[in-house]
Amino acid sequence: IRRLGPQPYLKSAELAHTPIGDEALNTIALWSKLELLDMHGTKITSDGLPRIAHLKRLKVLSLGGTKSDDAAVPVLSQMSTLQELHVESTAISGEGLLQLREALPSCKIQGDLWNLSAGIDPDPESMRWKEITRPMWALSRAGDLKLLILADTALTDAHLADLNRLENVDVIDLRRT
Repeated sequence: IRRLGPQPYLKSAELAHTPIGDEALNTIALWSKLELLDMHGTKITSDGLPRIAHLKRLKVLSLGGTKSDDAAVPVLSQMSTLQELHVESTAISGEGLLQLREALPSCKIQGDLWNLSAGIDPDPESMRWKEITRPMWALSRAGDLKLLILADTALTDAHLADLNRLENVDVIDLRRT
């Protein structure tokens, strides 16, 4: 990527499943007219994202399958020109997705994995369960929650009754509950 240097007319860069990492973002940051950037399945991390946060024409950003996590949320939240953001199969939490939804209300955010396979309180009246379900409902209403993994948890029928408010969820994994 470094050898490409500045690309003053480039509008789209499909870099999915290439071996690029954060260092490539120094060059990508020079592509000022970029509107679509697909880095799905690359070695990009949250640490590198501030390098491209200034790309004011960027409308579509795909970070799915990268090493991005909740540290990326403040940077991504500032990218107000985004119309589509793909962060599926990353370590961005459900709470991070909710923060992104609030910061970028007109952006379609694809963050379809909310993994709660560990750490669920067995009491459905607990404050922790209520903290978990509040963002789940918000994400499901927005269409951002597509896959909910609850496998290997201590969920009871009382917990499941709380989930009847989920909208737009395509898959719920309840194996071994």
